[in-house]
Amino acid sequence: MVSQGSDNSRKTSWRLDAVIALLIVASTFLVYVQVGTHDFTTFDDPDYVSENPYVEKGLSLESIKWAMGFPERQYWAPVAFISHMIDVQLFGMNAGLHHLMNLFYHILNSLLLYLVLRLMTGAHWRSAFVACLFALHPVNVDSVAWMAERKNVISTTFWILSMIAYYSYAKNPDLKKYTVVLITVTLGLMAKQMLITLPFVFLLLDFWPLGRFRLAWNEKLKGAKGWARSVELSGEPISRLVREKLPLLALCIGAAIISSRSVKHGSVIITTDLVPMGLRVENAITSYVFYIWKMIFPHNLTFYYPYPESIPAWQVVCAMTVLLLATALVFRFLFRAPYLVVGWLWFLGTLVPVSGIIQGGLWPAIAERWAYVPYIGLFIMISWGASDLMGRWKLKPEVHMLSATAVLVVLAFLTWRQAGVWKDDITLYSNGIRIDPQNYIGHVNLGEAYVKRGEPQKGIPHFLEAIKLHDNDLLAWNNLAGVYKKNKQMDKAIYCYSQLLKYDPESASSHFALGEIYAEQAHLDKAIKEFLEAIRLNPKDAAAYYNLGITAAKKGEKAEGIRYLTHALKIKPSDVDSHLALGVILMNEGKVAEAAGHFREVLRLNPGNKEARSYLDLAMNRRSDRTSSSTGVQEARSGDPQTLYKAAVSFSAKGEYAKALEALSALRDIQPDNADVYYNIACIYAKQNMAEESLNWLKRSLDKGFRDWKLIESDRDLDSIRETAGYKILLSRKSP
Repeated sequence: MVSQGSDNSRKTSWRLDAVIALLIVASTFLVYVQVGTHDFTTFDDPDYVSENPYVEKGLSLESIKWAMGFPERQYWAPVAFISHMIDVQLFGMNAGLHHLMNLFYHILNSLLLYLVLRLMTGAHWRSAFVACLFALHPVNVDSVAWMAERKNVISTTFWILSMIAYYSYAKNPDLKKYTVVLITVTLGLMAKQMLITLPFVFLLLDFWPLGRFRLAWNEKLKGAKGWARSVELSGEPISRLVREKLPLLALCIGAAIISSRSVKHGSVIITTDLVPMGLRVENAITSYVFYIWKMIFPHNLTFYYPYPESIPAWQVVCAMTVLLLATALVFRFLFRAPYLVVGWLWFLGTLVPVSGIIQGGLWPAIAERWAYVPYIGLFIMISWGASDLMGRWKLKPEVHMLSATAVLVVLAFLTWRQAGVWKDDITLYSNGIRIDPQNYIGHVNLGEAYVKRGEPQKGIPHFLEAIKLHDNDLLAWNNLAGVYKKNKQMDKAIYCYSQLLKYDPESASSHFALGEIYAEQAHLDKAIKEFLEAIRLNPKDAAAYYNLGITAAKKGEKAEGIRYLTHALKIKPSDVDSHLALGVILMNEGKVAEAAGHFREVLRLNPGNKEARSYLDLAMNRRSDRTSSSTGVQEARSGDPQTLYKAAVSFSAKGEYAKALEALSALRDIQPDNADVYYNIACIYAKQNMAEESLNWLKRSLDKGFRDWKLIESDRDLDSIRETAGYKILLSRKSP
């Protein structure tokens, strides 16, 4: 029978739990609520949410199937992706509400952390202080305010749920409870493979606070030499506890294999040729000390810490010394303060998966998001250690409370300020450069943000600075080339793409971009060469086939143009531009029925396409007037060239462009070197808004010797091509 006092004590305990939970929720929400106004960033968010076509569809069988497979660029994290899909289903693409869901998971994690520590230790305030440090420490801002790190917060949710399930199992082991542990661990691994160290953490928890096995000194007198000390083990056998973790270990190994396969599938693995193993080990050792320093002094936090090209030997030696001394120190308190050993080994062990020994993608020297779970170990050391020290010094409880409150208030302020850094791209990357002007990733991303905002001139200096700091930065070269290309600074764009190809000869997109530039400059042979190379590297690139077809047609190789455009449509049958271009070429080749079929397909795909409607009408008129047109032209053919010319002028004036072109074609057959004929054909195409054909014939007229520059500059027939780059290039032939 439960006593009245015991009942009252239990009620008091739960009331205290409720108060603590309320304080955790309120303080965390107030500090982070600003993320509800934040935008998506360009730092991984497009891959995970904002530009991911599968996530943008919300929940669907197709999207879930994709998430369970191996995405092309992201790590395997199906549970994280599905959580994003649920957000889209609920909120659409409202960035602020997506961010608030990240905050929800962080608050939930803080509450669960308090709950599991309180259940395992019975200590309300110590557990609460750990949970508050976790909730309010600024190092954890990355995981909460960065949308792409949903995988981190949601995997931690399952991490802590697994601890709660394990606590229940450890109290009274049975298969049903162990199955719950397996399920929660599995779900966590499917969000992020950080949980591969969880079996190790469970073994630590068996020692403290669960006490499933215990260590104690056993002093034995040995002759005159005094007392020797040895460790005495009690409780459940270690071998049994280890065997108990083997299914979990197998699960984690399986997840690690899947994760490794996914990074290889996405081609994001970094080989030791690029980053030597020696440097990786050195960085792993020194990074432990940096993480400790960031926890104590969370200043100048940034989104990305560039990986070092080398690390001075003295730093490695000093870091190793610090780690060894700290390890020796905590083991001195193995029996008096076991939480120190558990917290320290938790910190050391859970950082191993992100130590950088195996690297993938854009790997930084350290990353604050990686400390989200490992810091729990240090927070346990701080909370229990500070409480024990204050108790030993016989300080009043009020001093405990005031000291803890002061620490949390300072951390809350720093966290609030750091959360504001993630407001948008400009704010995030500007802060990164302010902290570290040598951060080339910050410069590239800031330049890209300015370009995206429509201020490319502000972006150029940052691309140039990134290249100065890291001359083989492909993204910087590519972005810089894109800006120059858009601004019609073609020589600079060509240089940038050439540099990019020097570092990455297999870049199909760079060859394609060069092809576009050469085509615009009327360097048709160079353009064809680049488009062919782009196709060799990416045979399924319909755009490259389209451009190749257009360029070949401009060069006069109509059969090749038709062949390439037909292939483009095999790859992408719904491509309106390819249908339209192919229709125009076929019509000019006299294949009116085939051309009309392509114009009809354009109108089926895009009923409002006025250009296709005009061409279709022209094609149908050409078919219906074929007899009368042929008769008119044949009558003209029977006369002299002047008769053909007059017929062409007459047809053009009446808007019968097909007949006018037939008359001029007949005249060209009679006078193949008459530059005026080519010029007039250019005018007919310009009047039909067929810019590419018009420019092609205007170029040919210049090649034949047409030099009436005053007419070229004033002829109203050429108005439709006057502002094109091709026209300006042709006009540059004019002698000074």
